[in-house]
Amino acid sequence: MSVITPLWRLLGFGGWRRPSFFVSPPAVVAAREAVAALPDVVKAILILPTLAQQLERVSRNTDALPGMVEQLERIGADTSVLPEMRDEFVVVRSTVVRMQGDTETIAAEMPKLVVLEKSLPGMVPMLEGIDRSVHRLADIAEPLDSAARRLGRFNDRLPQRNGR
Repeated sequence: MSVITPLWRLLGFGGWRRPSFFVSPPAVVAAREAVAALPDVVKAILILPTLAQQLERVSRNTDALPGMVEQLERIGADTSVLPEMRDEFVVVRSTVVRMQGDTETIAAEMPKLVVLEKSLPGMVPMLEGIDRSVHRLADIAEPLDSAARRLGRFNDRLPQRNGR
């Protein structure tokens, strides 16, 4: 049996139970707790390089936050016009709907317009003849206008026969 084995047993690391009259001094209790905590301390020390890398990555990513805040503020300013644009789009949509209705009406009337277009060349000589007749009638009626006015004034001076 080696010297270390009874020491281990006295410190409470072995299967041997110490006598109840034996009280561990506080330094021994503290040493036992420190030795028991060593595996956790070693694990924590081994994690430190990984933790440093992760903190570096977090630092790099958070350095971009001020730029992101500026971009979000610009986006907020740019999107502030969207409610007004929505109202304008409502007007544009109603205009497009009316235009679709007008287009459908034109499409329905198109065959009639084609027939009218085909008949126009034959109507031109007739319309020119009517225009000449209207000008000739105006030339005749114009000198009669002053005579008709004179006759109207003369008629206004005549006494009325119906008792007025």
